[in-house]
Amino acid sequence: MRRSLIFTIAALAGLALAATATATTLHTASPPASNAVSFDHLDLGNGYDADIALTRIEAAARRVCGFDLRPHSLQERRAAALCINDAVASSVVKIGAPLLSAHYAARGPIALVAL
Repeated sequence: MRRSLIFTIAALAGLALAATATATTLHTASPPASNAVSFDHLDLGNGYDADIALTRIEAAARRVCGFDLRPHSLQERRAAALCINDAVASSVVKIGAPLLSAHYAARGPIALVAL
């Protein structure tokens, strides 16, 4: 069975990031960003595999939230951190794997200094 999760960031989180960027036009008609994360060959009941899955989720959230754009202002960094943390948290809840949730709780949210 192929297991994957499609990230769909809430429109408000995406719009918040876009609104903070300087010289960026706000497009409310744009669809939310998404990124597929594969869990093929991972056993989310295994600690090592749950950690791999969480790392993949976090990396996808960074891509979806525009982290690769390297926001420079504090306002942009805050918006990116909020977007990433919301995407990771909602994805972990959607997956519903207890060990994945435990790993997420142990790591905690991404701090601004980690961006």
